[in-house]
Amino acid sequence: MDAEPPRIAALRELLWSGLRDLPGTELNGHAERRVCGILSVTFDGVEGESLLFALADLAVASGSACATTSAEPSYVLRALGRSDRLAQSTLRMSLGRFTTREEVEFAARRVCEEVTRLRDIVPPPVAGP
Repeated sequence: MDAEPPRIAALRELLWSGLRDLPGTELNGHAERRVCGILSVTFDGVEGESLLFALADLAVASGSACATTSAEPSYVLRALGRSDRLAQSTLRMSLGRFTTREEVEFAARRVCEEVTRLRDIVPPPVAGP
């Protein structure tokens, strides 16, 4: 039981390291003081629902766990300073006891591929107030 949280946290960091260099990508929450098995990342320029559909081969969710039953932007992400648009461009990934390094590496590749693909086909939003 003592070994699992550090192992899962290391997998979470591996996942984040595979995503963080993607332009327009932001980590949600504190960089170090966080639950070991959750990674919440905002991908500017990508609509969360489109990303979810594109990643049907992964078990991921959009927004925050506190807002899974609502179509409204997560109040948790809003409290972190995300706009409605960015809150709806967020992906939440969970890792657990049976998650492997290979699965994490696969997930990082898939997310990067789909974020890039979706950004290429969807025009950026018009800036406004």
